[in-house]
Amino acid sequence: YVHLLHFIQNTPNNMSNNSDDDKNYEKLMIQLVTFLKDDKVEMRNSAIEHIKAFTAQNIYFKYFYGTEIVENLIKLLADIKAIARNALVCIINLSQDDIIRNEMIKLKLVSILCDQICDFKNAKDNPLVQPACMALSNLTRFEEACKILMQEGSKIQGLYFCKLIDCFVKSSPIPSTSSSSSSSSSSSSNSKDNFSWLATVLLNASQIESTRRELLNQQGNGRKLLTILLPYLFHENKVRRNGIIGLIKNCCFVMTEHDWLISDEVDILYYLLYPLIGSDPFSKQV
Repeated sequence: YVHLLHFIQNTPNNMSNNSDDDKNYEKLMIQLVTFLKDDKVEMRNSAIEHIKAFTAQNIYFKYFYGTEIVENLIKLLADIKAIARNALVCIINLSQDDIIRNEMIKLKLVSILCDQICDFKNAKDNPLVQPACMALSNLTRFEEACKILMQEGSKIQGLYFCKLIDCFVKSSPIPSTSSSSSSSSSSSSNSKDNFSWLATVLLNASQIESTRRELLNQQGNGRKLLTILLPYLFHENKVRRNGIIGLIKNCCFVMTEHDWLISDEVDILYYLLYPLIGSDPFSKQV
């Protein structure tokens, strides 16, 4: 392992394009990834720290092909918080790569992250919340992952989606329009809102038909879900606002539901026009 660390420390300066170096890097990653399964927490921690540094640059992604990187990162999600957080950062970085992302989806990482996030519902300050939401956001940019999140075809279709909305809502109170003058919120409030990236997950999920049906279903829970989310157009957190704006935009593509959306039941025009009007009172002359 000491030998391996010495090579790693000099890696950025040794990078070249010849095939011999490629083989060296492949061997390096295989060896490094195996240390993620080590019995000693110190070894796992050291290995994940170095792997995190490699995943920060996409030129190294190809050297993880054929390794057990995804399997081992998933197992580390149940490790101590410092290691689990670094594993999530690696997942966020590596999910940019098509091959590795497909492997993540194949190994049911979407379901694992949904379960983990739902378990965090009453632990808003847990340092794993935000990276877990960001990792799920990255994965659900793709339709296949959205279908898994919606549990399409199963008896419990839409359960994860409803649970994630529950986490999203309970983690931050519904704002009132009187306080919305501040679409200008401080960056500090954005950074403290660990569940804010769920807005992007909900937005991503709304790109598929089954999600839009869930949101626009007037007979079931869909009506409640949409009306619960609409007030977040006024939320001080920009990530939350932008996510819900995109979700509403996707729902508006369902032309058959336009009459219902503008009805008093939903009153979507109020939510869409209020930010444009602002909260300043108008005189009678106006």
